[in-house]
Amino acid sequence: MADFDLATYEDIYSEIKEALLTSRNQAYTAVNFTMVQAHWQIGRIIVE
Repeated sequence: MADFDLATYEDIYSEIKEALLTSRNQAYTAVNFTMVQAHWQIGRIIVE
């Protein structure tokens, strides 16, 4: 542990944080797209 300085830990932390934020945003986008499709399908069923 003594071989690593604080900047190295901060870099690792930043990379992990960015990976989690990116994954969370991708998941949100996928869920949002799926919900739009579901609502569109429901609207189509009601109209027909």
